[in-house]
Amino acid sequence: LPLLVSSLFPSPLWIELSLACAFNYGCIYFVYSLNASVEALTVTMVVTLRKFLSLVVSIVWFQNPFTLQHWLGTFFVFAGTLAFSDVWFEDKKKTLEKKKQ
Repeated sequence: LPLLVSSLFPSPLWIELSLACAFNYGCIYFVYSLNASVEALTVTMVVTLRKFLSLVVSIVWFQNPFTLQHWLGTFFVFAGTLAFSDVWFEDKKKTLEKKKQ
């Protein structure tokens, strides 16, 4: 009887593996869909930010220290993201467009 019960319910590791595969499929599907609709540089930036957030969640989850190197990496990731999205120069672009009109 115990063999029958254990064969009816999958091991928790199989459930975890199945969920990981499903989430990875969803992530890959999202990246390919994004790649079809925007530029490659934008896709790279989105994937980089996703990896950064995974790193932060991992640090919090496993209670590892957040060192100076982590803070420097955080600064560079967000500074690069803001520079790529032209947040700092958006007002200058608007004024140049108004002058052209």
